[in-house]
Amino acid sequence: MQGFTKTLAIELGPFGVTANAVAPGFIATAMTRATAKRMNISFEDFLAGAASQIPVGRVGQPEDVAAAISFLASEEAGTSRARSSTWLAARGTERRDVLRGLSRGGDHDRRLVPPS
Repeated sequence: MQGFTKTLAIELGPFGVTANAVAPGFIATAMTRATAKRMNISFEDFLAGAASQIPVGRVGQPEDVAAAISFLASEEAGTSRARSSTWLAARGTERRDVLRGLSRGGDHDRRLVPPS
């Protein structure tokens, strides 16, 4: 997906088209709740186990992903990415950190992956 996103950015950037890919890590959703249930684990324990593997110590929320996508779709993001691709792989990263990283601008690929 990352390579495809970069290729789209290279090929379509000259026409003013930006390319983005968002690959969130563990997000607390109905799907992850169902997974915990299938594994006979309480959802709270499942979340705690996932959070223990994430550097910021918390799982992502759907709002975190929505905020990143909202920014990427905004006019503000469009000017800083005219000739670049954005690959956002956030594993429970605080929303403000993701948006601060994306707001830096520049004509290069930006990866926001917390250290593991």
